[in-house]
Amino acid sequence: MPKLTDAFVRSVKKPGKYSDQHGLKLRVSASGAKQWIWRGRIGARTRDLGLGGYPYVTLREARSTALEYRAIARRGGDPSVKRTEVPTFRQAAERVIALHAAKWKPGGKSENQWRSSLETYVFPNIGSTSIEQVTSADVMACLTPIWHSRSTTAKRVLQRISAIMRWSIAQGFRVDNPADGRITAALGTNARSSKHLAAVPHTELAATLDKIRAASVFPTVRLAAEFAILTATRSGETRGAMWSEINLDERLWKMPAERMKGNRSHRVPLSNRAADLLTEAVRFKSDTGLVFPDRNGREIPSWVIPKLFRSLNVGGTLHGMRTAFRNWCAENGTSREVAETCLAHRMGSSTEQAYRRTDLLERRRFLMEEWSLYLDTRPIESNTATRPAMGWEQKAKLDARTNNRELLTPQAASALFGVSLLAVHQAVSENLVCADVQVRITTTPLNLIRMDSAAQHWGLPDTHLADLMRDQGQVMGIEGQSCNILSLEPLVTLSKRT
Repeated sequence: MPKLTDAFVRSVKKPGKYSDQHGLKLRVSASGAKQWIWRGRIGARTRDLGLGGYPYVTLREARSTALEYRAIARRGGDPSVKRTEVPTFRQAAERVIALHAAKWKPGGKSENQWRSSLETYVFPNIGSTSIEQVTSADVMACLTPIWHSRSTTAKRVLQRISAIMRWSIAQGFRVDNPADGRITAALGTNARSSKHLAAVPHTELAATLDKIRAASVFPTVRLAAEFAILTATRSGETRGAMWSEINLDERLWKMPAERMKGNRSHRVPLSNRAADLLTEAVRFKSDTGLVFPDRNGREIPSWVIPKLFRSLNVGGTLHGMRTAFRNWCAENGTSREVAETCLAHRMGSSTEQAYRRTDLLERRRFLMEEWSLYLDTRPIESNTATRPAMGWEQKAKLDARTNNRELLTPQAASALFGVSLLAVHQAVSENLVCADVQVRITTTPLNLIRMDSAAQHWGLPDTHLADLMRDQGQVMGIEGQSCNILSLEPLVTLSKRT
């Protein structure tokens, strides 16, 4: 007599096996997944054959198949022979890859990585084996040689085998997953300390950029490398940048979702220096529409910039430069929201993301200009040709802000008015706007600078700068004019003289 009902099958959640008739069983896993199994004697062996998962296979359909299998077995036949469509592991893998391809980015590496890892480590062992006959021992045989020596690769291979097995269970070809937790339990932990991409400290990045600018490579390679560092973007995003995404009038780069890692569009504010690089790149325009094409007009291959870095003995990767940017943001008090948005990282829960729809563009515009100025070691005079001087209207606006005691860094003033840092310096030295210097010392050292050099940089008497420090109780072993103090660039703010 039937023991299961539609209502029970639909509502049962407790893990276990529940029997029906004709050898039919419903297996409920701890995750809540439900699988139909036929158990019967075939020859001298008791076999379990998968009939598919619920609700894709209904109770009525499962009973019908179980009855058919029971009849075949009683006649001395083998019900599994009837299922001639059972694929080999290789065939099952191809079907799973085809299903996943719909969500993978066109031209991405995912499909090649799946195929390459399976071809290398799995197919030689079980590629021609029927998917229903693959055992945990077979999976272990694939993974044992690389489990400890290539731990990251081994984990990925295991995940891919498991995905193929889960598909097979859903199709009714299997009743269990031989690549589940039993494998890791048997092989032991292969966890190793995370190896992050090499990054150049942000204090050394300006010197690195000087090396890149002087490198003997095709010009667009140099431009692309510097542009990626200035914009804190990924290598592929920069190498694939299109002129159709760039708006130089608005100083904005708009990347469509299909080119982003998170499949979400992203806007990048362009600093003055980044805009200068694009102006240089215009002369290399090709029919492809790429901003930084190689000498053949095609996208710069992914290996070219890493090769350049190796030739220059740069101790980091292009992606690692994003780490340098993020560390610089942290050490300079940039809010987490602004810094992570610059890197196009998702933040918070899906609910928070649904409600927070601003991309903080204007705040990021100031930040990216400061980042650009921080990295620029070239003489200031050589970097002002394409940037306007500070006009009287802009000086008046800055004067109004400082009248209200709103403290601004020179970099912030430069970004605010779209002028060179030299223009801000000149406005200060001409006593047109900010005329008092306020020194702030933090525990985070940036660039050490001699006090006499700092005073000369701002056109101040050495004693005046020393007095300002003493007045705030921030004397740091001053010895005449040769005291080392923290860099004035991000730490000095300007306010209106009273």
